[in-house]
Amino acid sequence: MSIICITRELAAMGEETARALAEKSGYRYVEKINIESRLAEYDVGPQEMERYDEKKPGLWASLSESRERYLHFLKLVILEEASKGNCIILGRGGGTILKGVPNVLSVRLTSPMEVRIARIKSVYSCDDKSAAQIIRRSDSDREGFHRVFFDVDWKDPPQYDLVLNTGKISPAEAATVIDKLRARISTENEEKLAQKKLIDMTLQAKILGEILFVRKIPVHTVQVSVESGKAVLYGVVSSHEHRAAALSAARGAAGDREVVDDLRVVPSAR
Repeated sequence: MSIICITRELAAMGEETARALAEKSGYRYVEKINIESRLAEYDVGPQEMERYDEKKPGLWASLSESRERYLHFLKLVILEEASKGNCIILGRGGGTILKGVPNVLSVRLTSPMEVRIARIKSVYSCDDKSAAQIIRRSDSDREGFHRVFFDVDWKDPPQYDLVLNTGKISPAEAATVIDKLRARISTENEEKLAQKKLIDMTLQAKILGEILFVRKIPVHTVQVSVESGKAVLYGVVSSHEHRAAALSAARGAAGDREVVDDLRVVPSAR
């Protein structure tokens, strides 16, 4: 089981490379339409998707509950898709969300500005100035998206396993390079470790989502740690009723997995 996360600049042939890689490797290609369909299952509406999808939110939007809700369910969807194994996830901070998971290959695709401008001109039938504006706006959005949502520098090479310049190579050639690296770093032991870690991370996200965004239980602070399928719920709630509600939500989300209660009740000051 391997997961390939591709981050790309506009006009760096990201979509084309992902499709070529999917065809070459036989992996599932998880693109925007797939992620949006899954987000809709968690009642994330089209307006939220339009506002936040690979975009830098405005000041008030970046402070809103809807931003936190969108980010939480985006993470959950990425985790669930990755848990199915053997997939290519395009954009949406996939590499950052899955950072630290064994058998995840994080790739960044870039191209020289003049190449990107030529490609945009070809698609939009515009002049150099308009093409450059489209690219700068896209770069600003994606950079802001990664900075605001994940606090990472989108352009920082060390956070990727591979950076490819697609200015001189075709999507098929880029796909070949990525697939060869995937084959070299993928091991049976890491596949097992990745599956275990993804199961734990997904359960953690499901429990938090149920408490905070589905049932909207008022809590001071609540955190969940999961190891080997066993969840521990800890933090502070203001009443025994809220404690019981949080535990009920956690156990409902966990199914037949064990949930340990380590919550403290600290009444709010009046």
